[in-house]
Amino acid sequence: MKDKLIIVGGSFGRTYQYKRNLSDTSKRWANILANKLNLIEKNYCRVGCSIEYTRHELFKYIKSKEYNKKDIIIFLLPGDFGSPVIEPSFHPEWAGSMHRYLRGGKIENKEIYNHYKRFKSFYTYLVTWAFEEELMESKIFYILSTLKSLPNLTLLIPSDNDEIANKVKLIVKDDDNNICLNETLLDISRAEYSDQLWEDRLRKDYRANHLSEPNHIILANELHKVIINKSSKEFQINNFEKNIL
Repeated sequence: MKDKLIIVGGSFGRTYQYKRNLSDTSKRWANILANKLNLIEKNYCRVGCSIEYTRHELFKYIKSKEYNKKDIIIFLLPGDFGSPVIEPSFHPEWAGSMHRYLRGGKIENKEIYNHYKRFKSFYTYLVTWAFEEELMESKIFYILSTLKSLPNLTLLIPSDNDEIANKVKLIVKDDDNNICLNETLLDISRAEYSDQLWEDRLRKDYRANHLSEPNHIILANELHKVIINKSSKEFQINNFEKNIL
């Protein structure tokens, strides 16, 4: 069986059936990277999911018959805004809507809106303890400890939260098998916009993985250097294109 590139995370790593803003689906960064490494991509990403769900998916892979100690694992660490609930009737994509609903934001999907409306008191209570700073740090530490316990080469990338990235920096030190980037993928994504409206635009972002095609290619090349040389220092965020939208 051919070795795999395992991608776990949210919208920054998800696959696409259609090319969206790309000239071809093969131009997606994970696809490019898998080809450069001569690996088969196995994708566990879901849009809007929580840290808890990504951890759940990581364990699903580890416990599966597909687990291979020669696989390379990229874990895209989500931000701290998603509902931690994991339950069959609760779709992972709904997790990211929790804070928006509780803050009075518009939820266009009626099924999602009705779910949060029905359980509003529960979710209001949930945010009083589920996002305590020490608890968030323990979640990150738990994931890092899991990755470090594996014989696989692993790469942890903070997706969309600067505070999460800063917490990771305090805990992680690169070694031969475990690498962590200091930069977030959101840094690259929002730098593509030439104005200050990136936060509003990201809510209705039609870019595959929130990136334009040139930065998909650059991201794949930068991560390839990191993996081959086993060093986060190889990642150069200044190489990405900026102000292109």
